[in-house]
Amino acid sequence: MERNIENEITEYINSVSDVSKTSPNYKQVCEVRDYIIKNYKGAFIDTLLYYVNKKKQNYLTIYKKAGLNRNIYSCIKKNHFHQVSKKVAIRFALALRLNLKEANHLLESAGYVLSYTNPFDLIIIYHITIGNYDIIYINQVLNDLLGVII
Repeated sequence: MERNIENEITEYINSVSDVSKTSPNYKQVCEVRDYIIKNYKGAFIDTLLYYVNKKKQNYLTIYKKAGLNRNIYSCIKKNHFHQVSKKVAIRFALALRLNLKEANHLLESAGYVLSYTNPFDLIIIYHITIGNYDIIYINQVLNDLLGVII
């Protein structure tokens, strides 16, 4: 069954918006909705599933490798507009063993990017570049250097 992105976006906007057809802002809301429909590049879940299939993995293995629980995955899959955190997106990229270009593509689909101006991101970039996808090890490095983990 093919998804109808236009209907999904319209339904989502209608569910979070209280603008009625009689509202003075209705025309602007419709223009913005049309802009979103025209420029929408897809949901995080679509990109995630693309890489799961490309890497010939299964979903259960990936979210377990990412150290995430089934509830997070179910929430992402159920709500195509669910906003995942950057750390969750990074965990999926590492679990899928994505190269840097693929990892940034996945992160971009969630509204993020790995930046060369951010020490946290540089640590992730470094480990992806050298082929180290061990989340536990990367967390140790992040904690030792920056006092944070993914």
